[in-house]
Amino acid sequence: MPWNDFVRMLASLWLCLHKMRRNPKHPALLRPFVSSYLDWTI
Repeated sequence: MPWNDFVRMLASLWLCLHKMRRNPKHPALLRPFVSSYLDWTI
């Protein structure tokens, strides 16, 4: 996995969490990030 892809994923995940804190109606936004993170780590 390229390092910059990992950093980009972390940044987008942080942005997603920040949006969810203001608008907690969208937990489904996390699903693609979690699945891609698990695909990379396993």
